[in-house]
Amino acid sequence: MYKLIIVDDEYIVVEGIKKIIEREKLNFEVVGCAYDGISGLELIRNVQPDVIMSDIRMPGKTGLEMLEESKSDSKAEIILISGYQEFEYVRKALQLGVRAYIDKPITIKNVREELQVLAKALDKKRTRQRDSVQIKYRKEQAKLTDRIRNNDIEDWEKDLEEVLSQIKRFNLVQDEYKKECYKLVCLATGIFYESVKGMQEEIHMPKYENIQDITDLQQIDLFVWEIFKSIFKKKEVLKNGPVHKTIETILLFIEENYKRDIGLAEAAQMVDMHYSYLSILFKDEVGMSFVKYITSVRMRHAKQFLREGYKVVEVAQMSGFSNYRYFSEIFKKYEGITPNEYKGTVRSKKS
Repeated sequence: MYKLIIVDDEYIVVEGIKKIIEREKLNFEVVGCAYDGISGLELIRNVQPDVIMSDIRMPGKTGLEMLEESKSDSKAEIILISGYQEFEYVRKALQLGVRAYIDKPITIKNVREELQVLAKALDKKRTRQRDSVQIKYRKEQAKLTDRIRNNDIEDWEKDLEEVLSQIKRFNLVQDEYKKECYKLVCLATGIFYESVKGMQEEIHMPKYENIQDITDLQQIDLFVWEIFKSIFKKKEVLKNGPVHKTIETILLFIEENYKRDIGLAEAAQMVDMHYSYLSILFKDEVGMSFVKYITSVRMRHAKQFLREGYKVVEVAQMSGFSNYRYFSEIFKKYEGITPNEYKGTVRSKKS
């Protein structure tokens, strides 16, 4: 079903076209009507229709003026309704990419024939777009899942953002979007367990019932993010290849508690080990000290929070730094730029 709007200053014409489309069961839904060019322009921008049926002469703005101003905001196909055949109108209409004309007085036959032809053209166009998006989506999906296979945890968040963006380009209804997201997390989880099958990792596949009742799009995305965060948390633990089960336990503990003040003594007590021995073992297994590792985890999360648009003061607290000034100093030491400068680079890349 394609979205169609009608813009005409004659009420009887608008109602007549609506009834024809409904009675002939054409593959179009009338999602809005306007009776002058100014209201029509606002309607185009708000509704983003697939098709605009517009009269030429209307109060406020002519149909051609309205269509000219909407060119940068709309990719809709255009059908003009007019009783005027002057060359100047025709020439201008061709420049605007008008698909067809329907002469007044409106007839059922003219409306039916023009919309049937247009529906076939739109079907082909949509198929081409879907194929293109599908190829792009599979490419981005493979890029993301290859990170799981290869223990590549750097900036995985950008890849997941791109994958979710590609799914949204399918213009799926919410239940279909939900199912596509569920297939994505199942694929990722399966690849994760396949990549660690040599370890004693208990298998927990995502359950559809956990996403089934979610009705908010942002909450669906959050469900996906939480599963990928869990996968890459575990990948972070495995990246340095710790062979000591105690160190693996502590790395997971740090990942889950980095926001609060945790120290080597607390970690040692948790695994029933003397803190001095744990300090040596940790550095041997991970390749850096306990304190440096916690800072690196906090930096990783801080960058993600900054990419998500949080204020620097908020990020400092969210990533485990009680002092904003100290956080800024540490961030610049690790990244070479301040947190605000980092946010600026992220914004410029997005734009």
